[in-house]
Amino acid sequence: MRFFGNAKRRKELSSAVKTLPDQDIHVTGPYRRPNGMLVFSVGNSVVTEAELLQFQRNGELTATRVAEGFARDG
Repeated sequence: MRFFGNAKRRKELSSAVKTLPDQDIHVTGPYRRPNGMLVFSVGNSVVTEAELLQFQRNGELTATRVAEGFARDG
């Protein structure tokens, strides 16, 4: 069952990454850290795979949010 969970996550991640250039947001990656974590360069920020997916799910994957550097309040 884990295989299908990973396939769904990869599909969501691919969708998120593909939406960024449509908004004129420069994205490169993924890059794998030594600990196995995937990260992306999005605008002027480095974002983990989990963060990128969370931003997409929350509807925060926008040019404005990227320009803010994905800074979180609080």
